[in-house]
This record gives sequence, structure tokens and C-alpha cells, in this order.
Amino acid sequence: LGLPIPIGPQQGTIAVERFHIDFQAEGQHAF
Repeated sequence: LGLPIPIGPQQGTIAVERFHIDFQAEGQHAF
């Protein structure tokens, strides 16, 4: 997906949460 992968558990968790929120917001429009 061309997303940057942060190193570290905390940064990874934040990235996953932000991606999940963005994915839901965009997913509702896409699907």
C-alpha cells in the first residue's frame, strides 16, 4: 500500500490506529 512502517511498538500501534481510522473513513466512501 506504500505506507511508511514505523519502527517500535508504540509508534507501530499509533500508526495502525491512525491507519484504521483513515481506512474506515475512506472505506465508507469507497465501499
